[in-house]
Amino acid sequence: MSRRIQTRAGWKTRLLLATIAAAAILSYSERSAPGAGGSQPLAEFFLPQFGHGGDPTSLSFSTTISLINLSTTTSQVSVLSLGPNGETTALLRNPVNGEPSPSISVQIPANGTASVESASSDPSQIHTGSLRIFSFNDRVVAQTEFSIVSQGNLAARAQVPGRQLRQRGSFPIGQQGRTGLAVLNPFTNDVPADVLLASVDAAGNVTDMGSVELMPGQQISRFLEELMNVEGATSAEFSSNVPVAILPLQQDGFVLTTQDLFPPRNVQSLFGDD
Repeated sequence: MSRRIQTRAGWKTRLLLATIAAAAILSYSERSAPGAGGSQPLAEFFLPQFGHGGDPTSLSFSTTISLINLSTTTSQVSVLSLGPNGETTALLRNPVNGEPSPSISVQIPANGTASVESASSDPSQIHTGSLRIFSFNDRVVAQTEFSIVSQGNLAARAQVPGRQLRQRGSFPIGQQGRTGLAVLNPFTNDVPADVLLASVDAAGNVTDMGSVELMPGQQISRFLEELMNVEGATSAEFSSNVPVAILPLQQDGFVLTTQDLFPPRNVQSLFGDD
């Protein structure tokens, strides 16, 4: 029995510890969106989900974006913070005055580095969203570090470099703990993303199917069992009509393991379409 979840404007995604931690993944886009003056960014990254805030004596979150300029010239990099429905949100720390800002631009010297920290005007509340990072220098790379502090102690940390937006792929379903998923339809897409999911057992049989629909700029975070039945399944498959940033991970308590995406199976054999 398949399940379908629609996430349209006005629908508020709720926080899931597992897929929030997965926010440490960036997705690299080869299909760059227009920048200022209609020019094309040569490097563009999307972070499917990131978090900031909370009570540091119980549970809190923070995100750091690390940027490296691999070229021999100064490079400008812009970071834009977006809410769950693609709206701009002030969740980045301005390096000049320390105030929260929806966007930050940094000049990175040749062969140099820079970092951008998350922030908010109400740090006692947990805020989530997505990030867009872009530069007009193709020799800029980015990585994020997502940290979870529990009762004043670092409980989990994940660091992962950029990767490509994908329309199809597969990933394992862990047999211990729970598998989570974060999905972002970049606002550079001008149509809704219809992401189909299938759970597959060790014999290659589809055990259940589900789907999510996201408007441009929207993102969700879910445990897989909220999207489809994963009992007896050992892997999952996805197929989307547009390139999306999709991010699986495994959570077992505070042990968090981000997962790579593998090449897709024969999509027609799983979903019945091409």
